[in-house]
Amino acid sequence: MDESQRLPRTLGFSGRLSLKDETQNCTGTYKDRPATLEVTKALESGVEAIDVASDGNAGPPVATYSARAGLECIVVMPDNTHPSKEILR
Repeated sequence: MDESQRLPRTLGFSGRLSLKDETQNCTGTYKDRPATLEVTKALESGVEAIDVASDGNAGPPVATYSARAGLECIVVMPDNTHPSKEILR
């Protein structure tokens, strides 16, 4: 967490404002944190595979952490997934 000095003044906010840089996470998204929890719980439960429904945002973190843990991961994406995320298929 980093405390911002300028942003509170710019917004007219008199309190302290801390920011967290989620781009430093493994896949560059805040969804890394719940993905690590999902994989940890899967390992504790003894499952061998994880599946996740995703329009492309949650899939990469779950797949990444599953691979690191040695679990198979199946990401199900809807047909109307945005073209920018088609590479994830």
